[in-house]
Amino acid sequence: MKESSVGSKKVLVAIVDDHVQTAVAISQILEFNGFRTFQAYNIEEAIQKIKSENPDLAIIEFMLDGESGVDLAKKFPKLKVIFLTGSELTESDLKGVRKLVGIVKKPISNDEILELVRKEFEIKG
Repeated sequence: MKESSVGSKKVLVAIVDDHVQTAVAISQILEFNGFRTFQAYNIEEAIQKIKSENPDLAIIEFMLDGESGVDLAKKFPKLKVIFLTGSELTESDLKGVRKLVGIVKKPISNDEILELVRKEFEIKG
């Protein structure tokens, strides 16, 4: 397994999803491809972990137990974000998100997520 890094630092990706199986699956595919990851399963946990871990990017479920993933992203305006969603999102849904990398529609594609993350950090597969 090769490491995926920016400069001399290995890329750290936060995965925030209230569906544990989804978060674990995304973590596994990213870690297999050399990224470091951590998971959070609700907004409160995500806020704490993002503050302490300072990830390079976050993959966030658009709706987390009735709360908006956009609200989470707005708390960290410098954080690059990929949203996971089961519905169509409009520009107004994403208002205030500064560093949007992409949107992945459910059912999720591991290849699509991996491609977005690699492209953002200019890492070849």
